Order: sequence, then structure tokens, then C-alpha cells
Amino acid sequence: MSINEKLVYELLGECDSLTNAELATKIGKGEKTVYRAIKSLKENGYIVRMGSNASGYWKVIK
Repeated sequence: MSINEKLVYELLGECDSLTNAELATKIGKGEKTVYRAIKSLKENGYIVRMGSNASGYWKVIK
């Protein structure tokens, strides 16, 4: 797990409804970096999206 992935993972563990823009601001990186981190976390089974993209939330699995 990369540093960016770890930061995003920890933030989603604290607050599961953060947007990509909010995550980017909190870790001091761009939204594209957050998008890549989330994609990797999903592919590796660390998080899953519950509900719709507009009104859903992230569920931390591992």
C-alpha cells in the first residue's frame, strides 16, 4: 500500500462519506491522485462503495 493509499484509507476509516475533493484537500494532493488511490484500494479489497455514487458511502473492509 502506497503512502497516498494509506492516507486515503485512514481518512475513509474515520469518515466514510468524504468526497474525492475533500480527500485531496486533506492529504494535500490532487483529485487524480485520490482517484488512483481509491481505485487501487477497491481492486485490492480494502474498501467497497455502498449505495450510489451521489449518495453512497465507502465501507472499509480490511
